[in-house]
Amino acid sequence: MSSFDDFDRATATVTKIIEAVEPGQPGLPTACAEWDVRAVGNHLVQGNLKTVAWAGSGPPPEEGDRLARTSVPSSPTPSSRPAPP
Repeated sequence: MSSFDDFDRATATVTKIIEAVEPGQPGLPTACAEWDVRAVGNHLVQGNLKTVAWAGSGPPPEEGDRLARTSVPSSPTPSSRPAPP
């Protein structure tokens, strides 16, 4: 299994978690005392987007609220990633 396969699995898992967040849940507390559901979700999504950028797809996206239903970017796909060396 390649690093890209691992990343695909991680991205699919994060996508399922983010898609399961209900409208009333983003402000709920988490095990990370200083972060609510929105902050953890944004951290996960932004981290994945930065990883794709670092892999060569372009500059990293600006920080933003990735849990707003209108702003959640689609998950990176194999075709949007650079080919492995």
